[in-house]
Amino acid sequence: MGDSHLYAYGVVEADDFELDVTGVNGASPVRTVDHRTLSAVVTDIDEMEPERTDENAQAHDRVLKAVLDHDGGRTVVPMQFGMTFKSARTLKSVLRGGRRAFTKALRDI
Repeated sequence: MGDSHLYAYGVVEADDFELDVTGVNGASPVRTVDHRTLSAVVTDIDEMEPERTDENAQAHDRVLKAVLDHDGGRTVVPMQFGMTFKSARTLKSVLRGGRRAFTKALRDI
């Protein structure tokens, strides 16, 4: 893997799953990175700033839809296009910092 980063699509209540969906920049599989009560839905990505092509925008939405439909339906707080993190550690600190807001958003949706 080396210097691959993580591209995040959204946040769900803590869960561990893999989806066979193609994400941004053609990346697959879609998987989760957990921090306590939350999980971020991610794919690996090589660059920090993926190009906002139609294809990538559609892939971003497709992943979110797959997560929504997964396992009889679930709530997901979507992230905007282009949320890329250098490492799982960086991503976890964002989950930690935003935990209250994410948890509230999951409840309100």
